[in-house]
Amino acid sequence: KRFKTIKLYKVELNCLVDTGADVSIMKSDIFYNTFPNHKLHENKVMLSGLGVKLTQLIGYIHRSVRANAMKADTITYLIL
Repeated sequence: KRFKTIKLYKVELNCLVDTGADVSIMKSDIFYNTFPNHKLHENKVMLSGLGVKLTQLIGYIHRSVRANAMKADTITYLIL
């Protein structure tokens, strides 16, 4: 698998990197346990994968992220 260590809000996280994905997602329990002082922006976005099942997201953040020597400035993280 393509796991990378990224830095988000100055915290290092190990994550699966999919450079072809339209969005980046994180489970809500990981977000709230790792970043208890950060708030999510509300949204009404529904995601679907290869199947027909829709998943309601609970919020999102816009944040820069670092991986190795690279930095991406406007990544949207959708929280499940």
